[in-house]
Amino acid sequence: DALRPRSALVFLTDSSGLAVRDAVAELRNAGVAADPLHEALRIDKDAAKKRADGPTDLGEVLEGGHARVAATFRDATVDEAPVLVTFETSARGLHFDAVDCVVCVGPPASAASYLHVAGRTGRRLGGTVAPGTVVTVLHPKAVPLLESWAAQLGDVSFEALDV
Repeated sequence: DALRPRSALVFLTDSSGLAVRDAVAELRNAGVAADPLHEALRIDKDAAKKRADGPTDLGEVLEGGHARVAATFRDATVDEAPVLVTFETSARGLHFDAVDCVVCVGPPASAASYLHVAGRTGRRLGGTVAPGTVVTVLHPKAVPLLESWAAQLGDVSFEALDV
């Protein structure tokens, strides 16, 4: 079965060698409606500083963008699934309840970093854990590294897919 998420976050690792704009262009060329996360959040620090009522802090700018993106994920359908692309280093602190798929492109920097990326899906909502899928795209030579992290990460299993 094809993976058909309602929403997805794509994280690029440093070792992927990809820039966000290039990954977004590749996804769009493949027919995926992808956007850079920073554009979806509408992060515009300069505009916020020039507001008529005075400068604002970055937290206020991010909060408004976060609410918009969270609503986009919450209201998503499989036919119009939002796909947002950012760097692995952005995984810490991102929390959107309705992300059901995370794609990690390239081997993460560490087991802890992988856990932060993977933890953007399958979030605990109230007393239950929402299901989620993590797809990691990497060279076959990097598979042993990911497998070695399974013991460190706890209840984690990896399944190789031939594509």
